[in-house]
Amino acid sequence: LCYCYSGQCLFSSAVGGRSGNNGMCAQPCRKAYTLMADGAPVPVKGNYILSTKDICLYPCLKEVCESGVSALKIEGRMKTPEYVAVVTSIYRKALDAVAAGTFEPQTEDMEHLASAFNRGFTKGYLMGDKSSIMNYEKPNNRGVYAGYVSALDKKRGKVVVKIEGPVPDTGDGLVFKFAGREIGFALNKEPFLFPEGDAYKIPAPEDVLEGSELWITNRLKTSHLASVILSKPPAGRIPIDIVAAVDGEGHLVIIGNGKKAVSSIPFMEAKEKPVTAEAVELQLRKTGGTPFFIRSVQMEYDGTAFLPIGIIADTRRAFLAECATGLLERGTRKTRETPVKEPGRFAPAIPEIFVYTDSVTCAKAAHSAGASVYYEGFEEIYDIPVIYKLPRIIAQHDLMRYLQKIPASAAGIMTESPGVSGILSGVSRYGGIGLNITNARSAVLFGKSCRQVALSPELSGKEIKALLAQLAGYLHPPKTEVLVQGSLEVMITENCIPATAEGCRSCSQSWALKDKTGRIFRIRSDADCRTHILNSAEICLIEHVKELADWGVNAVSIDARGRSPEYIRRMVAAYKRALSGESGKMLKEEIRELCSGGITSAHFQRGISRETCAGAAGPSVPSHSSSPCSPSHSSSSRSSHPRELQERKKR
Repeated sequence: LCYCYSGQCLFSSAVGGRSGNNGMCAQPCRKAYTLMADGAPVPVKGNYILSTKDICLYPCLKEVCESGVSALKIEGRMKTPEYVAVVTSIYRKALDAVAAGTFEPQTEDMEHLASAFNRGFTKGYLMGDKSSIMNYEKPNNRGVYAGYVSALDKKRGKVVVKIEGPVPDTGDGLVFKFAGREIGFALNKEPFLFPEGDAYKIPAPEDVLEGSELWITNRLKTSHLASVILSKPPAGRIPIDIVAAVDGEGHLVIIGNGKKAVSSIPFMEAKEKPVTAEAVELQLRKTGGTPFFIRSVQMEYDGTAFLPIGIIADTRRAFLAECATGLLERGTRKTRETPVKEPGRFAPAIPEIFVYTDSVTCAKAAHSAGASVYYEGFEEIYDIPVIYKLPRIIAQHDLMRYLQKIPASAAGIMTESPGVSGILSGVSRYGGIGLNITNARSAVLFGKSCRQVALSPELSGKEIKALLAQLAGYLHPPKTEVLVQGSLEVMITENCIPATAEGCRSCSQSWALKDKTGRIFRIRSDADCRTHILNSAEICLIEHVKELADWGVNAVSIDARGRSPEYIRRMVAAYKRALSGESGKMLKEEIRELCSGGITSAHFQRGISRETCAGAAGPSVPSHSSSPCSPSHSSSSRSSHPRELQERKKR
């Protein structure tokens, strides 16, 4: 279960250059963090503050089906084939039982699901299970709880386990847990069952303590189930009816499915033992790992001649290859050429400066400084033109409530929802960063309902330039905006991070997360109690705004939400000077003084990583120091970081 709303997570991209939006998530949500309140660490329920449990709707599959949903998704990415086999087979069997009206959740199936891999199970928001979404203690596979150590038999090197879950079997991988310590081993001997039937004596390492919990982390029974499933031929194989005959020149001919294959040499006179018709059919029915099976064979050979078995097999393989080629040809999608716009060029112009604000005072400060105003709020601000920014996430039941709050005097509305932009009328619409616009076609599509669209902060300068060149080839392109200054919002989630703290804490405190490199990620909560996590370093593209202007960018924006009027005045003044031709390098030093977490050019120089994720266990996590969104050196930022946060995500 992802911690962040789908498509709105830039955390992995910001801290390591791997974009979750491009299938490259390095899972920073599975790392340990320190929760800070007003600059001081606070006690928490566990260090893995952003780590969710795995969703499991198996027990309530009947209700899910009755809701009218058309399809189920099983998350099999970065998992093993064995995991996919076990989980898919259990859900397939369960769905068949639901259809037959006989479904009842089975304890054995739940044990197999948990044994395959689990971080703890939750039914998630869908079933109202909001309070059990998180697993703060452990970000990887926890196994299945079996019981606890009720007594020690040190003389025999064994322990007595009070069973409260499945009974361990010989060959299972076990872990004893006590006070944060874990001792793992494989059970090589069959457990002894006490007469009472609820306790077992098993061999154990010497340093296992009384009271330790016993968990099964590798269930032999589940591994065997996976092996059985994987050994079966793929479901849905295609039947072929064939004719095996001898042509006029004595060659073996296989005909079927509209295809034909002929042996490379003819049958020969059998000097000793002929190849029988049964032997030929046996060879022809072998389809191996192909998507076919031979349903019937019409044999037109009398079994009196000789042909090497290898030649028969080669002819069969050639026939099946022809069938596969035909199958691919039938399945090829018909495509049509999409007209390619000739790249153009926008006339260089000085971009308009926009400022994101979240208070009336800051909105007025931005206007006084000579910038256009985006306002995240609904108070009517008189005497200045204000573009009201809707929340990035709007639930269906909240939509009309928000739209009704927008003052009639609004100069425009910013939204990051295609659906919302489509229903707004009679007002100028602006598309925000949450639309994830990374190409000219997307910009034009959203430009049909928005007069100006913000480009994705994951684009490099080179990609922005290419996008603008393509956009210039359209007859009525939208205006474009690039975020050039501010703390990038890297996550938005339903979960309340301050609630992670032990005891009731005020949401009005200054909250933040601190990672093991010492970087601080500020947290803010919105009116709907959703949590927003901000990158530790501020984006600063003041050295590149002249380039953006030359390429034809219409607007540059400063995200000043949570900042002071003084910050806004100084930032707007600095960017005005840069656009007027003053040295961006000199101005950058002035800006650095305003940014407590350091500054970064983000992805502008190098873009996001295009490397392939490493293995099924998950991608490696690049170091913060190598990230394109790491802060440049300043007195307020760390000058060095570990070369790698983690070589490979461990189960």
